[in-house]
Amino acid sequence: MSVESINEVIRKIATLTPAERQAIKDYLLEQEKKDAEAVQADRSDAGLAEEEPDPMRRREYEWIRQHRDQYAGQYVVVEGSKLIAHGTDGRKVLAGARQSGIRIPFIVRIESPDELPFGGW
Repeated sequence: MSVESINEVIRKIATLTPAERQAIKDYLLEQEKKDAEAVQADRSDAGLAEEEPDPMRRREYEWIRQHRDQYAGQYVVVEGSKLIAHGTDGRKVLAGARQSGIRIPFIVRIESPDELPFGGW
């Protein structure tokens, strides 16, 4: 949908009564819930069922430790103990992770053993 179309919809919504705006809000919230359920179903079908969240990301760091040599010089997105996306272009890797339904991707660039660490500018 174009920006002009969206602006037209917004202008029309502004003319509605509070009850009508509430009905639209309820509809959009229901659609958002259905979209989230569809993403979760897709993740389950792909073998990415949600594991118990770990704020310390222990499973992710363990996966990186085990696969460091295989993905050296690449960006990786790991969710639990599963590789979601990888490559040399961090933006593309991040976009791939988000397309997979990961809301907050854990992205890391794995340094090559012969690479000097980046110290900033």
